[in-house]
Amino acid sequence: MLVSTTMYSQEAEPEPYDTESGVIIKSENIKSFTKSSNSDFYTEFKETGVGIWVDTSKWIVTNRSSGISFKHKDKYFLETNFYYYKNYSKRTNDENAEAEIDIWEGTFSNFNLKTKETRNVNGTEIIFLDADGDFGSTPETMLGYSKATENGTITFRAVIATKNLSFFEADIIELLNGLVVKQ
Repeated sequence: MLVSTTMYSQEAEPEPYDTESGVIIKSENIKSFTKSSNSDFYTEFKETGVGIWVDTSKWIVTNRSSGISFKHKDKYFLETNFYYYKNYSKRTNDENAEAEIDIWEGTFSNFNLKTKETRNVNGTEIIFLDADGDFGSTPETMLGYSKATENGTITFRAVIATKNLSFFEADIIELLNGLVVKQ
């Protein structure tokens, strides 16, 4: 399995956090990420300028009416979804991220937001979210990007059983970093 070099790393210095929630909030020294050189296929939401570069040796791409789905070729149960909503065009990046957090919090018990971080992905500022929670009796990890644009909002997320995260995290981050927003 190919290991991605786009993994995020831990900072040596203490990171800022929200004292009420204990969530790490990163906004200074924004890290930059770019699509993988192994990405060989580009898919886009029609007439939006929002798309994703994908390494098709790892992912099966399915266009659906509600979004674009990516299934990992090594494991059928790892699926990542990408949504674009036109009806929320008045949101800021932070408001869009908070709406996504609210959805995750309402879906997963024992919800724990670990990281909310602004990143530069392929030239666009995007908010990265990393959280844990239980879906039924299964501990899950959610990783994703959230972005508000002039025409709508983007939600690009992966949900995986926490016990499997170490096997697929590099591939998930590599896929997330294929996000392109042309404004």
